[in-house]
Parts: sequence; C-alpha cells; structure tokens
Amino acid sequence: MAAPGCFTAEGVCVGPGTFSYTSVISSTFSPLGQDVVVDGVYTSEITDLSHAPLGLISMTGTGEESILGRLGPSDTGTWPTSLDSLSISGTVLGDTVSVGLDPSNPTTGQTSITAMGSDFLITSFFDVFVDITIDTAGGPVTDATGPVRADLVPAPEPASLALLALPLAGLLLSRRQGALGWRRR
Repeated sequence: MAAPGCFTAEGVCVGPGTFSYTSVISSTFSPLGQDVVVDGVYTSEITDLSHAPLGLISMTGTGEESILGRLGPSDTGTWPTSLDSLSISGTVLGDTVSVGLDPSNPTTGQTSITAMGSDFLITSFFDVFVDITIDTAGGPVTDATGPVRADLVPAPEPASLALLALPLAGLLLSRRQGALGWRRR
C-alpha cells in the first residue's frame, strides 16, 4: 500500500504543500467585513516512491479573501470567510500549470482572530474548489476538483495571512495522471 500523497502508478509522492502569503496588497474594511488581497507562493516537493527528491513545485500568484462581519482592525472573534479569488501558476515537471478557483462552487470557510498582546493570532480553514489547467505539448488539459481542505497555519497578524497549507500538488499529479496517463520522466 502506498503512503499518503504517493501515486504508485506514476512512481511519485507529493509532500504537503504550503501557500505562503508574501505580501499584503490591500486590507480594507466595509460594512460587510474585511477584504484582504495578497501575493503568495505555493511550494511543495515531489519524490520517488522511496522518497528520493525528484523536484520542487513552485507557483506564484495572488489571492483574495473576505472575512464577513469583521468590521475593524481590532475586532476579535470568529467569522464566516470566503476565498474570493486565487490565481497561481508555475512550471511543474516541465509543464506550465495554472490554478484558479472553480467559479461554479464557492470556496468558504471560517476565520478566528484572538488577541495576542498588541498583535492578533488568526486561524482559518477553507473548503477550496479549484480549476487546474496544464499546458502540455498536446494542448491544454483542464479539470476542476474540490473541496480540498485548506488550513491557515496560525501566525501573528499582519503575517496572519502567512501560511495556507494546501495539498494542491497531489491534485496536480492526480489530474495529470487521469487526463494524460502521465508517467515520471
């Protein structure tokens, strides 16, 4: 039996991935709540079945989330949250991969913010639905999947939007394998 994150037929395993927010583009409040737009990078590692490294996945892009009901920068509590946009891309094993949200399924979750001295600690989760496009020599292959559970790793705000653990790499490989009969190069 293969370990979690391993794809025996393809001869590869994918480590857990992380979408790290590298900078906050904007953080605004309205009568509906807080809207946050960020730049970020998704990273993960691909190994063979014996866990020898084959390569890294690195994709960059932007994301936007709405924390519904958080009306000011000092508010603490728990609120419904939506991931409103996600647009990341990069090269994975020689092919360009683009990932965005599936517009036919909302990506929702919850955010909790607690005071931590003069800073705040945030934890969040989302049920993410994504569209994945792989540009191959034979033409683009597109697929949608979800929900994928994504958890925000606790960090002080404003870095609170810092680490979104997302098992996206496994999705990429499983979609590629299903659509293309992919084999390790």
